[in-house]
Amino acid sequence: MKSIQISKLIGVKIREERENHKMSLRQIAALIGVTEEELYQFECGNTCIDVDSLFVFARLFNLDPISFMHGIVNVNIGAGNTVH
Repeated sequence: MKSIQISKLIGVKIREERENHKMSLRQIAALIGVTEEELYQFECGNTCIDVDSLFVFARLFNLDPISFMHGIVNVNIGAGNTVH
């Protein structure tokens, strides 16, 4: 799987959490210290999100950072980590 596809899947999860919390792009961008455009690019998967920002999103939404990986990374016992 290409990194842009992974970025897109993570971005979708970020957007879902933002919408579930009934928050606007402007509100989240201000809270995490990025512009609305940068946040939009994260959510669309056009920009790869860095690990630090992923942890900020997780803390903001009261989630485990790994929750953004569910459905993307499959940990198989004995087979190591595989990306799906």
